[in-house]
Amino acid sequence: RPAKWRHELAGDCCPISLTPLEELEHEPFGLYGDDGANGGDEAGGKEGLWGARAVAALLASKPVHWFDGIFLACSVVSQGQLFDPMTMRPLSRAECASLDDYLRAIGSPPPPGGPRLSCTGPV
Repeated sequence: RPAKWRHELAGDCCPISLTPLEELEHEPFGLYGDDGANGGDEAGGKEGLWGARAVAALLASKPVHWFDGIFLACSVVSQGQLFDPMTMRPLSRAECASLDDYLRAIGSPPPPGGPRLSCTGPV
């Protein structure tokens, strides 16, 4: 069942799977839509958005690219390039770790043929 915050995304779809976000069986996974600076902490790390961080970004009207997280993980692993498919910005290790955590939280196995993303992501 979609959480209430996901209703704000109705009409948007995953740019990879083209599935409407409100039809996903799990919450979408987000990447900041700018250079990621909005997601940085004092140490300069940025994380992917799901759970409470996703809600906070949505409420703050931050620019976010929303994805079916399973399709995002499979896409970056199959292409062998850890980039935001919308901006071609390299994903940080923290974003890859967030995607790994997200996949575990929704009960999805790692992408076929790929290690945990956080093991292969940029520093």
